[in-house]
Amino acid sequence: MCVCSEVERGVDLIAAAPGRLVDFIERGKVKLGEIKFLTLDEADRMLDMGFEPQIRQIVQGGGGPDSMPGNDLRQTLLFSATFPREVQRLAEDFLKRDFATLTVGRVGAATDTILQKVCLFLLQCVVLPLVLHSYIVFVSAGMLAKVECDC
Repeated sequence: MCVCSEVERGVDLIAAAPGRLVDFIERGKVKLGEIKFLTLDEADRMLDMGFEPQIRQIVQGGGGPDSMPGNDLRQTLLFSATFPREVQRLAEDFLKRDFATLTVGRVGAATDTILQKVCLFLLQCVVLPLVLHSYIVFVSAGMLAKVECDC
């Protein structure tokens, strides 16, 4: 089944790259008028990759009934590893005026307290993502990860 037809029938959650979501909005496949929660993950990376115009288009919309509600009517979560000035500007534009900030380490720099390991997994069939102890394993849709290593 096409993702587009599933989205047209209505969904509770959409995870999409900004450009893809703008495409769905422009084709009338997605209406954002009833959005209650918006999460922008890796905001610093999206800005580095040039997605600010698409993010603004999604969040600010055209002001009609199908546009995303204002920041006073929705809960917005914005995640950034470094929280540079550009992301702080997005926060000021897209979050409620009294937004809270949680920082780990020094603002503007990546923390050195995170340990990243790459582990290989044997894949079978089911869903994504799986949480294993304090590890998150991302797998393709329709796949089940079977842990075969001691990470």
